[in-house]
Amino acid sequence: MSCYDIVRKRYIVKRHSVKRHIVRRYSDRQHTWKGKKDMKKRKRISNTYTPWEMDKGCEKLNRLSGEGWQLERVGAFVITLVRDESKVYRYQADYCKNADGRYYETFREQGWEEVCNNSMDYHWFRKEYDSTLPDSEYEIYTDDESYEKAIKATSKTYWWLLAAYLPLSISYVMAYLSDPNPISFIVMAGYLLLAVTYLFSVIAIYRKAKDRTRKIFVSGKAITVMLCMMLVMLFAVPFLGVLNNKRTELETNMTWELCSAEGTAEDEVVHELDFDVRKAGTHSLRLVYSCEEAPISVEIVDAEGNVVYRAEPSLQCSIKGEKLELEEGGYAANVYVENGSSNADFSISIVRDGLGIID
Repeated sequence: MSCYDIVRKRYIVKRHSVKRHIVRRYSDRQHTWKGKKDMKKRKRISNTYTPWEMDKGCEKLNRLSGEGWQLERVGAFVITLVRDESKVYRYQADYCKNADGRYYETFREQGWEEVCNNSMDYHWFRKEYDSTLPDSEYEIYTDDESYEKAIKATSKTYWWLLAAYLPLSISYVMAYLSDPNPISFIVMAGYLLLAVTYLFSVIAIYRKAKDRTRKIFVSGKAITVMLCMMLVMLFAVPFLGVLNNKRTELETNMTWELCSAEGTAEDEVVHELDFDVRKAGTHSLRLVYSCEEAPISVEIVDAEGNVVYRAEPSLQCSIKGEKLELEEGGYAANVYVENGSSNADFSISIVRDGLGIID
C-alpha cells in the first residue's frame, strides 16, 4: 500500500467519525428541545381541595380551561394540566367508591367524559363548553349519602395520622416532665399545640359530614399545612434527636442495706464514681438519694481535685436539671456515706446538653 493510499484511508475514517459526532450532537439537541417543548405543554398546580371545597376546585379548572390549560390527572397534592387551546371544557368531580359500567354510562348519557380518577375514589368529568347553554347543563347531582361518604373517607385518613402523632406527643410530654429544660419545653409545646389544633379540625370535618349545610372553619390549605407540619414533626424531629449531641457521661444506681468498710475505723465510706467528659459544655445533673439513718453528701471533682459541685449532707435529696459547666477531661463523683448507715437508695446521672450533630 502506497503512502497516498494510507493518507487517503485515514482521511476517510476521520471524516466519517466527525460526521457521526455531528449527527449524535444534533440528535441530542433535538431530544433536549423536545423535552423542553413538552415541559411547556404541561404545568402543575397544588391540589389542596377537600370534599367540601370541590366546587372551588372545579371553578379553578374551568377558568384554566378558558386559558388553554386542560386537566390531565389529579394526584394527592398535585394537579397536572396539559396545553390545549382548541376547546374549552367545564369540569365536575364526583365521589364513588365502587364505580361500575352503569355509573360511567349515566355520565356519558348526559354528555360527560371521564378525565381521570385517583386512589381516593374521586372521579373527574368534563363536558365541552357551549356558551348558548344554561349553567344547569354543567351541573351534576351528588346525593347526601355520597357526600357524607366522601368526607368520612377523607377524615378517616386524618384520624389515622392523628393516631400515629399523639403517642409521640405524649412521649415528649413525659420527657419534659422527667427532665425540664427550655429546649424540651419548646418541642413539647409545639407538639401539643399542633395536636390540639389538628384534633379540633378533624372533629369539625366529621361534623361537616353529618350536616352538609354546616359551616366549617377548616380549609384545604390549612389541612395541608398541618399535615406537612405533622410529617416534619413525626420524622424530622426524631431524626434530629438521633443526631443530637446529648450524651450520658455518668449514670449509676446504688442500693445498700448496710454500708460499711470492713477492716477500717473510718467514720465515712467514700464511693468514687469516675467518668470522662468528652466535650466541654453544659451538662444536666440528676441526683436523687435517701438514707434513713445518716446523711449523704456528694462532691464532683475534676482530675486536679478541684470541687466542681457539692451537695450538702442530707438524709434526702432530689435534684433534677441542675446545670454544670464541665470542661473536657476526667472527673469523679465522690459519695460520702457514714460508716454503718443502712437502707439507702442512691441515683446519679450527668448528661451533656445541647442540640447539634454528634462529634
